[in-house]
Amino acid sequence: MIGMELKTYQQQMLDVLAKFLTEAKAVGSATAFAENRDAPEYEPRYSPLKGLEDAPYICLRLPTGGGKTLLGACSIRLAAENFLEQEKPLVLWLVPTDVIRQQTLKLLRDTESFYRQVLDAVFKSVRIFDVTEFRQLRPQDLTQSLNIFVATFQSFRVTNKEGRKVYQANEFLEPCFRGMVAPAEKSFGNLTAQLRPLMIIDEAHNYSSPLSLEIMQKLRPAAVIELTATPAQGSNVLCRVSAEELKAEAMIKLPIELAENLSWEAAADSAVQRRTALEALAAQESEYIRPIALFQAESRDREVTVEVVRKYLIESAKVPENQIAVATGERRELEGVDLSARICPIRYVITVQALKEGWDCPFAYVFCSVARIHSPRDAEQLLGRVLRMPYARRRASAELNRAYAFVAVSDWLTAAAQIRDNLLNMGFEQTEAKRAIQPTLLDVTRTIRLVTDERPQLGTLNLNLQDAAIVDKTPDGYELTLENLSASDLRELAANANKIFKSEAAREKLLKATGHEAFAAEASPAERGVKFAVPMLCLDFGEGARLQSRRIFYRRIGD
Repeated sequence: MIGMELKTYQQQMLDVLAKFLTEAKAVGSATAFAENRDAPEYEPRYSPLKGLEDAPYICLRLPTGGGKTLLGACSIRLAAENFLEQEKPLVLWLVPTDVIRQQTLKLLRDTESFYRQVLDAVFKSVRIFDVTEFRQLRPQDLTQSLNIFVATFQSFRVTNKEGRKVYQANEFLEPCFRGMVAPAEKSFGNLTAQLRPLMIIDEAHNYSSPLSLEIMQKLRPAAVIELTATPAQGSNVLCRVSAEELKAEAMIKLPIELAENLSWEAAADSAVQRRTALEALAAQESEYIRPIALFQAESRDREVTVEVVRKYLIESAKVPENQIAVATGERRELEGVDLSARICPIRYVITVQALKEGWDCPFAYVFCSVARIHSPRDAEQLLGRVLRMPYARRRASAELNRAYAFVAVSDWLTAAAQIRDNLLNMGFEQTEAKRAIQPTLLDVTRTIRLVTDERPQLGTLNLNLQDAAIVDKTPDGYELTLENLSASDLRELAANANKIFKSEAAREKLLKATGHEAFAAEASPAERGVKFAVPMLCLDFGEGARLQSRRIFYRRIGD
């Protein structure tokens, strides 16, 4: 390809899509879907669009960071050649928000971008329109150019201003209807319906309402290709990509090191220290990288606001003011800033939720939430900003191949569970989300206090822990108290849980209190110290299987 190559999983998805479209043309979408579907965990039955049964309607599912925009651009050629049989199709590219609409327009209009080069290489003449620019469409464009209109679904709803214009007669479009059975209203909506466009939908799970179906029925697409991390119920998932595949192709940074801090100030300090250490490592890389830390502050009606965080970074963490940018609804200090430029000084970005859509900077490595994570959706979107790998290539330093999250919470398991839930919403599978998080206990101590029906047996613990343990008989049972526990103390308690308590209920209480489930349950066999064993070699030369020495093995094989 031009300038860069598709990742293996991207090419595989496109191959499946091409085969499906070719067969859908010959035998119908339902049969082609059944024959080519490569997503066993999703609904196997094909569900056509009501009223558009002749239009293939499929979904490509890939996690955040997988390159949905690039796959969308590459899909246009496949649809044109294998199903539409049109050299210059009309394309409606639908996105969830205005912010992403502007971002998509910028990418597709930039003739230096890989996204645009993919289109130019095939279609030669390409015109990219905002949906509000439909009056610029000329009759010759319909036969001489690939025409892509980028819009939100809201743009086609008659309840808003843009939607009304889309369905109103427009004299500028009249020449485009020549040679057609012209409708009464020569509107862009009716022109689209006449031409039967290819519809590409970004984050399609946002459009599963009856109103969205009604819009599709009005626009009458000839084929619909959804691209999403989280398919809605009823989506025809043709193929899927796992987060592990993205990691293997160096598209995202994994694992995420999750560190708990008992105060927001400690979380901020840890984030600054980590970012500084990463920058020292980045200086040794062949490509320019300036690691950035993203801080999620609380809203103005709470304690740890944007201004509080900014003041702390400057006065306590000694961060130069010019290295900090604030991005909120009121302060937009990132507008017009190229964060990847060498001359850009910004290393810290403070926001509440303003970066959750459309913000993309692979230099972001550290996510620090000094807020209690009240909105999982906000945390999910902000966490996703630190997952993209710079230049989509693995770095020489292992530390630069992973992301970092620092949280200020009092409940370790809740923090780990919330991050896992965020990853699920970003398209990770259950097992992937668990494996993606690598919790780390920093230099903090923990106090354990729990009451059980069973008296704890502490004889297997080291003498320091035995001396520190206080066991009191209470009306409810036995209360175990351990103060100032280090990370190694917590791990020892978790490892001996079966010896300390016989009852499952008591063991569960202890494991939860230590946080063992958060940092050890998902460890791989190698991480748990399990040795990989293989059976000894036996050979059977007609005399029965016998254990063979290396000398006899080679002599027999040589014979």
